[in-house]
Amino acid sequence: MSLADDYVRTIFEDLLAKRDVDANTNLLASFGEEAVPVLLEQLASGDFARQKVALFGLQYCYAPEMRTPVEALITGSDNRLRELGAIVLSKHYGMAEIQRIARKLEDHPDPEVAGFAMQHLEAQDPDPERAKKALRDPRVSDWLWKYLPRYGTPDFSPGTRALLERRLEPGREAPHIACGAIAALIAQNDRSPETRARLRGLLGHEHPQIREMAAEYLAWHGGDEGLAALREALNDEPDRHARASMEGAVAAIGRRTSEADDDAFERFAHAEEAEPFWNFRGRAPDAAFERGREARLEVQARAFAIPGRIPEGRQIHAGPFKAPVAAGLVAPVRDYLDEGRTSFALVSDSLNTGFRGMVHVGDDVGWFRDFGVVVACADGQVRQAGCASSWGHLAVIEHRTRGGDGFCSVYGHLSPFLTVRPGEVVRAGQRIGSIGRSFAWENGGYAAHLHFGLHHGPYVQLYKPGQPIDVRFEGYLYVGRVLHSDPENTEVEIQTWYGRRKVSTPTSWVRGYVSMRQWTSARHRWLDPQEILRENA
Repeated sequence: MSLADDYVRTIFEDLLAKRDVDANTNLLASFGEEAVPVLLEQLASGDFARQKVALFGLQYCYAPEMRTPVEALITGSDNRLRELGAIVLSKHYGMAEIQRIARKLEDHPDPEVAGFAMQHLEAQDPDPERAKKALRDPRVSDWLWKYLPRYGTPDFSPGTRALLERRLEPGREAPHIACGAIAALIAQNDRSPETRARLRGLLGHEHPQIREMAAEYLAWHGGDEGLAALREALNDEPDRHARASMEGAVAAIGRRTSEADDDAFERFAHAEEAEPFWNFRGRAPDAAFERGREARLEVQARAFAIPGRIPEGRQIHAGPFKAPVAAGLVAPVRDYLDEGRTSFALVSDSLNTGFRGMVHVGDDVGWFRDFGVVVACADGQVRQAGCASSWGHLAVIEHRTRGGDGFCSVYGHLSPFLTVRPGEVVRAGQRIGSIGRSFAWENGGYAAHLHFGLHHGPYVQLYKPGQPIDVRFEGYLYVGRVLHSDPENTEVEIQTWYGRRKVSTPTSWVRGYVSMRQWTSARHRWLDPQEILRENA
């Protein structure tokens, strides 16, 4: 036994006990290849707690001999180890290696292994024929629910309806899978009479999230019968989020009766079998791709009478504030509070997103809840709404407290079905939109989730000359010095590798990350959303 092994074992036991995790992780990483034998020894222990910590450590330590035992976990019997092993392999060999392994396993006789393989293939490389095949196989179709909403044609609908019914059966209920199937029926543009009737019936389901999603379906595809069913359901709906979704659906159907374009629906519903894979990596996609996606959104807006379709870019209202005082806060999505979620103030370590080393200033919640309803957290006035490559659809609402103090709430990665416009006054708990589809350009290309942020102060905040602010220029982040700021644009001087440059940027504090320099300067004014909601609910 070497002295290094003794040190690594001591570090491992501290990590197992969750003592000084950051410091011990850095110390373990400093041992690198020397730490691998001890970590592999713990991986072979058969104790899940120790195996979990060993796989955590192997993300930071590499030696060639680790590959075989970690890869063996992929075909093992423990789903938890399978996913953790995939994380380790992707960390050291990239997602292409996971794809290679998954392609060999998609027809594996163990449905858990085949489902794992199908999930990882679908995440990076959507294939309609593979998805249809998986949907027909009850052994693995449950694994598809996260990815079904990216498929947009009705020929997926029979299998999706079968998945929904299977996961609503007594004794086999799985509300998250059922909700994924409903989200997929929205995306598949299935407005057949039988599907409409089934979703109207689910407005009375015992699970509130099922009722919420049934209403979201009707917001997109409901007709006059749906309007009557929604109004009846609203008479005694006790759940805040389901009620908000139902109210939004009533308004949507009423608009569609007079404004929808049937020809646009036919063009939209059959134009694209699968959402093309795209993900924000610090740079916007090429202009031709964006023009194509924008054109599709315009057709979608006509097909569904989406109110005030907001084109690419920032649309703001900077006029006088007119909303009532915010009397309290409500959660923007259901099941919001979670002490184990630590996305606010998290420092990004991703190499591929353009945010490495930056601090996350919002709370990411509602993962894979495609089309889940999003409500205003308090009475306020909509100040900004729009669509951008890294955000998808976005809304910003300004609020005032009894003491006259101001704060703003930010809702990012929304679907195109925004139901508020800049300048509109909204009430706490009112539907403002829904979570955008996973991997769609309209959602920034991310897995479906809501980015929820709270920022102290009013919406219009001018920068002072000389103040340092974060600026993106040609795909890179700079901390620049403000030269001049007005409500529309701010002129900033940055130091690039080829000299000083003056650049103009929109005058806005709205962002998902700030640089470490901004974070530590305490100028950022971002608040911890979970802490604020706990204190002010």
